[in-house]
Amino acid sequence: MPHQIVSGITEHFYHTLPDDLDMITTNPLKENIYKMLSQIPYKKFPEFVLDVLIKVEHHTPFDITDGPGDEKQDILTINPKGQRCLTQCKHTINISSHYSGDELDLMVAACLRKDCKEAIFVTNGDLTPQGKKYVTDKEYERGWPDKENMIAIDYWNDLRLWEKIKNNSDILNKWFSGLGQTHLLRSFQFYISIRLLPVEHAESDHEYLPEILEDLVNKTTITKDSDQNLYNGSFKDFSIVIKTGVQIDSQLGVHYINPKDDIGLLHQAVRVLSVKVTMGDAIDKYSPALIKDQIIQLLFKNNLPGIENEKWWHLIGSHSTAFIFLHDIGEPRQITFDSGTTYVKNQKLELINELDYCRLDPNEFSLAGTDEDDDTIWIHKESDVQVIQLFDEKLNPADVYNNQVIQIGNLKTYKDYNFKAVVGVDNKLLMRVRRILPTEWVAVQQDQDTLIWGIPPDTEPDKITKIEIKLKSLGLEILLITSEDRDKLLAEVQNDLPPTTTMYRSDLNKVGFPIDLPGRVFWLQKELKLEKNTGYELAIELLKFKYLFDNLNGFDNLRGQTTMNSHTNELPSLLFDIFTFRGKKMMDIGILNNPITICIRYREEKTEPSNVLALEYLKEFLVTFNEIEYLVNNFAKKNL
Repeated sequence: MPHQIVSGITEHFYHTLPDDLDMITTNPLKENIYKMLSQIPYKKFPEFVLDVLIKVEHHTPFDITDGPGDEKQDILTINPKGQRCLTQCKHTINISSHYSGDELDLMVAACLRKDCKEAIFVTNGDLTPQGKKYVTDKEYERGWPDKENMIAIDYWNDLRLWEKIKNNSDILNKWFSGLGQTHLLRSFQFYISIRLLPVEHAESDHEYLPEILEDLVNKTTITKDSDQNLYNGSFKDFSIVIKTGVQIDSQLGVHYINPKDDIGLLHQAVRVLSVKVTMGDAIDKYSPALIKDQIIQLLFKNNLPGIENEKWWHLIGSHSTAFIFLHDIGEPRQITFDSGTTYVKNQKLELINELDYCRLDPNEFSLAGTDEDDDTIWIHKESDVQVIQLFDEKLNPADVYNNQVIQIGNLKTYKDYNFKAVVGVDNKLLMRVRRILPTEWVAVQQDQDTLIWGIPPDTEPDKITKIEIKLKSLGLEILLITSEDRDKLLAEVQNDLPPTTTMYRSDLNKVGFPIDLPGRVFWLQKELKLEKNTGYELAIELLKFKYLFDNLNGFDNLRGQTTMNSHTNELPSLLFDIFTFRGKKMMDIGILNNPITICIRYREEKTEPSNVLALEYLKEFLVTFNEIEYLVNNFAKKNL
């Protein structure tokens, strides 16, 4: 009897396990730097900092104070200018511990008492963004008693400390005995991934490599070794050897998100160029990260095929690695020098770092908020308009699974809810019903004209009555769902529950690569002060303005109708509907407070740099904002 063998493969997960010896690098990761510095005991930390001041900054020791509180961690020195310098040391064993501007304020006060002209705040941890801003923006100068004799303030965090000591053998040998040091590391390698985005089909990102390599040979000094299928290049400070190959996408040194819709396996093989770099004899110390960037710019700044307007090239330069031999243990080790770097290039611009491409210009925008804020908020310095840039990003399978588990867990709590429904609802009313329902009530759309919601058992009857009066005013009939039908419904929802596969992020430091350039959303908002709180009639005028704006930009809130019925209590949610996407430009107006908030979200699927788009949308926003301000002022005059 013939048999057919069917085989299959599950998802593969690859994990990189850190090795203690990976710390033996010329540029360690931030976490490894912290681990090294935290080896220094708390009581010895001021002595270590004093060594840095003397042997690196060339200070003359004066005193290590032993006063109360933090002053026992103070160091007094004379800097090369002959001025008194106060250095305050903060040692931590918690890598997430960040110091704020409050500690810097206290240090400034101590400078006044001790007649110091320079102050340095030193920690083996880090400062909050506000703490760093206190120094870089010189906020300490506000209220300074003597403007002509300002003190100079600086901070050294873990990264800055490492930059100061990494080439000082005396400090390394004294404080980090046993830390391996490698000399004469003259070669390293990295990988380059090149893709044309958006991806059109499975092989579209591979078919360009032969053309790209041919252009390198024709337009640069790169030569091809036909016998070994290698490409060689010699430059002033280094030489390179390039060959084609494959690499697992998780090994490229960046938070990589496969741009293909059908990802198949979690991690896939990516066509890459393997680049081996050999440094010239005339070069002493060098930075692999800078050399890598220089090579990528030399090769691809002007040597990528022309593309259409809506497309862009995406390059990944992986982390740099090299093999060293540890004689003490008689074993080789591969070490990593840096992290991966990504680049983009469109038809008009040269090759640019992807983060720089998607970053707002700090000369025109300042960062607001704190580390605890959910969103990264930028403020346009001239107009005071808030700008939030949202990045549409696929979730990795682990996050998708976790979200699914949470949702299924929530379904179990809904078994105690009382469920009701409306049937035969016109589609244009479904979103309005959702807005009327409180957020803690669970709403489920069963099909195109049926909406079901669950009411928590501890809800006050008066609240339920008020909500149902609003729904009935729209001409809806409310139906009660029996407990048997409720249990059946929840079981069906659990079986058919669609997973959440994407999310919006606003923190550029946490996004994955490649960034979906057309998927960026720009959220601009500004407050408008009114002479008195928003009443019903003004709210109606603002709603008309909003619906006209949305209609002109591709979304009809009335769904082809000329009128709509609404309860007055529904107006705030109709005006401020930030949880729906509608059209290319979406206006929302928050009227519950005074000043009111004017918001416009832009989602036009453009691929230009973020700063260019932000300034373009800013001009449009201010025009619309002025129109709303005129509408409000004119309404107030008519109703005096």
